[in-house]
Amino acid sequence: MRAFFHPANPGYTTSLAKISGKAGLPLQSVQTIRQLRSQISASSANVGNVVHNEAIAKTFGFDTAFSAMGGIEGFFKAECNSRPKEFQQKLSQNFDAVFFSFANLVAPPLKNGKEEMQRRQFSRLCEIVNSINIPLIVLGVGLQQRLESTEEILPELAEFMREINRKAVIFGCRGAETEAYLQSIGCDNVRALGCPSLYVYPSRILAIEPLGSLTGKSGITAGYLDRKHFLGHQPHRLEALSKIASTLDLSYVFQNDLLTLSELDDTLGLYIDADNRCDPEIINAYIESFGYKIPISDYRFFRDPRSWRQYAGSRDYFFGDRFHGGVVSLQTGRPALFIYDDVRVMELTEHFALPSVSLEDVISGDVHEILENGFSKESIDRMHDTYSGRLNEYFGLTKGAGLTPLRGIYPVQKKNLDATEDDLTVLKTRLGEVLESERMDAAIQLAAMNSWTLAGVERLLNILAELKDDPTAQDVLNLAIVRQDTAPDEAMIFRTARVLFKARLDQSCEFLLRYFFSRNDVVWTERVARILIESLIRQENFSDAKAYLSSAMDRGCLNANVARLLLKRTEQ
Repeated sequence: MRAFFHPANPGYTTSLAKISGKAGLPLQSVQTIRQLRSQISASSANVGNVVHNEAIAKTFGFDTAFSAMGGIEGFFKAECNSRPKEFQQKLSQNFDAVFFSFANLVAPPLKNGKEEMQRRQFSRLCEIVNSINIPLIVLGVGLQQRLESTEEILPELAEFMREINRKAVIFGCRGAETEAYLQSIGCDNVRALGCPSLYVYPSRILAIEPLGSLTGKSGITAGYLDRKHFLGHQPHRLEALSKIASTLDLSYVFQNDLLTLSELDDTLGLYIDADNRCDPEIINAYIESFGYKIPISDYRFFRDPRSWRQYAGSRDYFFGDRFHGGVVSLQTGRPALFIYDDVRVMELTEHFALPSVSLEDVISGDVHEILENGFSKESIDRMHDTYSGRLNEYFGLTKGAGLTPLRGIYPVQKKNLDATEDDLTVLKTRLGEVLESERMDAAIQLAAMNSWTLAGVERLLNILAELKDDPTAQDVLNLAIVRQDTAPDEAMIFRTARVLFKARLDQSCEFLLRYFFSRNDVVWTERVARILIESLIRQENFSDAKAYLSSAMDRGCLNANVARLLLKRTEQ
């Protein structure tokens, strides 16, 4: 597959030389912030973006000789003179698919006169997406902050999201809260998939073990050592960082915060490119000039993820306030405990059950106790269980879109995934005759041979979903789940409900989830509760939807913002 990846933050320069077989130059050896800032276009102002921008290209098999990273807007304007037909022709001639990797894109408009620029950009992106005539896959879309209404974002941004919703083969967002918000503005095909950076090295993440004693252990932290925070913005972030740095042996990894220290722009020797060090004497003196003291003696700044991962692998853990800073440690098989203070980090840690703690709890709690809980066996086991389910969802969905993970990327589940597909093909063949002859009793008998459990009838339900046969699906569920002594795991319930919901088999979906909602041995999660409530809303059964919404809130499996957005829809 020849792929075009947007945006372009590869960690090396690009060449405009008009010759074939060209490559960009490596980033130059620099020593000052001004020099670093001059090469932002190669790695983005926030190097954390490179971690997710590279993820899709590193996970799946592509024709590397004929694939490219680039800005889709530049392609449309410079290469095609902003002409949609010319764009379509060049795009389809050179590529088989387009991939967008985003982060916290869904946000209120920028201030300081930049709103009009954003309006033009999103309008232009709408036109470009509308013109794309090959498969489009979009991943990682997230909220910048919790939004109280659909009117808090620019209408041009909302329309851009709806255009992606209409065009994309896969429209993936970061978590449940972004999914709920995007659905509230008309994006019914969006799906919470997390960040693609979590799927590049699954074997390393599944190999993470509880940390044990902190004695002799050294960690990495990250946060917001930037000029805005030194001048009084969100002082609690600096308070938390100072506290953990005073307690633990930590190195600090800058992201975009280093580039804001404008008074140090031309200070030679501040940054050493060879080992990505920042001079601690210069940095600490600067911090102290604002009245703060952060007891850290090792500062780093990475311009490419490879060197960042190599360093992260030399430390024992991550404990900090930047999501992709923690992801880099996870990618190397090191545990990470994420500090969250807003929806950006919170919904991602919830989606994967990554160890996390609120900024408020860090400030008020005992640091060693927080780490012991975050890196305990129970916490790591919970992460592994949830993460395994997310792997199945992600690679199952991407496989359906024609993407094949590179050998070794999906080592634990790939065999199971293939076996499920092969078994489904065989079952379809065997069921073909009985389904065509309407001998559903024989089809049910075939399913019964695979044991009467929810897992045992999953393949039959997939076929019934394709046939849009809601009554029979409900009959099969009735026979299966009432004979099941122990409840299936949450992932099994969610997967079945998702298939039924997507096929609009609302009666069956409601039957399944109502039954398991009533059982005390089932742990409910936000994604399962939402499917039941969404199904009831779609059937315009608003009274029951409100009742289950209230019950889900009482069980603690819906956050307040998601619940508020769902409640709005029950009052339409």
